[in-house]
Amino acid sequence: MKNILRRIPLFGQLVDARWTSIRSSLYELLVGTVFSTLPIWFFPIFVSHAITGSPSMGVLMTSSIERADLFIYSAALIGPLIYSITKDYAEIKDDEEVKKNNRFRGITFKFPYGSLFFVFSIVVCMIAAFCYGISLLSTFPASNITISGGFLVKSSIIVYIFSLACLFAVSVYRNELEDLNKDLSSDEREFMKKWAQRE
Repeated sequence: MKNILRRIPLFGQLVDARWTSIRSSLYELLVGTVFSTLPIWFFPIFVSHAITGSPSMGVLMTSSIERADLFIYSAALIGPLIYSITKDYAEIKDDEEVKKNNRFRGITFKFPYGSLFFVFSIVVCMIAAFCYGISLLSTFPASNITISGGFLVKSSIIVYIFSLACLFAVSVYRNELEDLNKDLSSDEREFMKKWAQRE
């Protein structure tokens, strides 16, 4: 079963991750979800309980999602993944052979599924920008564009959940790599200590 799961793009190596990395990433995911969606749920909760005769919490939240707000939050979540992956785990090689055979013209990633995360992050941001733009255009009085609110709700939720899944996976992999680097540093320090104490 694990061998089958390992073949899943982007998320396959989660099978081999340690629980400490997963737990830390779940906490990061929870915090990211709560704060990234705060504009969607906080105002409806406040208004529905504090102002008499106001629309229900569900109606207010749905109207916010129908305006394609979740697309913006998706881009805000997944956009920083590009920086996170390229900052410490990518390098640019000037070698012509590498550039010739590399789809990113010499950029190589030392991160699980680094190239895929890089591509999907850009694609999600572009989809979010396009859908939000279309939604915005449809609100202009002179516009002939009509877009289904139900479509926006469903598609934005799907994109947002995918962004959360990517954030979680990148967080787990980053934790694993950081722990690995710490272990290597610890081994190196132990080796240097023994080397210094040799006779």
